[in-house]
Amino acid sequence: MDTDKIAQAFQNTGIETRVTCEETFSIAARYGITKKEIREYCEANGIRIQGSQNSCFR
Repeated sequence: MDTDKIAQAFQNTGIETRVTCEETFSIAARYGITKKEIREYCEANGIRIQGSQNSCFR
């Protein structure tokens, strides 16, 4: 997992403590990051995914 790339993507979109499921899909597509990596990053950094459909992040 490229934590620096994910951190930069979150910073560019203004995400600090919460992110919506839709935003994660957009970030994954825009930055070439898998949804699983985003989920793992969020879990490791205390960022809450709102409106999550957990099966989408496997």
